[in-house]
Amino acid sequence: MKVILIQDVKNLGQRYALKDVSSGYARNFLFVHKLAEPATPRALKENELRVKNHKFGKEKEKINIKKRLEELDNKTIEIKRRANEQGTLFDSLDARELGDLLKINPDWINLEHPIKHIGTHVVELLHDDIKTNTNIDIQNLVPES
Repeated sequence: MKVILIQDVKNLGQRYALKDVSSGYARNFLFVHKLAEPATPRALKENELRVKNHKFGKEKEKINIKKRLEELDNKTIEIKRRANEQGTLFDSLDARELGDLLKINPDWINLEHPIKHIGTHVVELLHDDIKTNTNIDIQNLVPES
């Protein structure tokens, strides 16, 4: 029986894929859990539109990501943190927190280890074939007197 997957199904396929499965598996598992629908001519046409819209959305998302990373390219972002007299931060700055501050996905931040000292740090941002660098300038929240 031919089915169109509505969601990703482990060991079977990804969303919008046309698959040939046994009718028992389709009726007793895929349809019951709303993971697939029968591949009728109408459903196939609708699936083509869904695939086109999905691809268009992915392309648009990639353009927005590229634009955001280009905005951050060679920019200096100032962050104020509490540090001791030696310049060591009381709490380190990791990729997750940097992602929140830069408003990007933390997975795009190439950070070998969390930042633990005040000063300027160059952080590499990667996504697919896009690669940029951003300067993170960490300053002591409580200036020395």
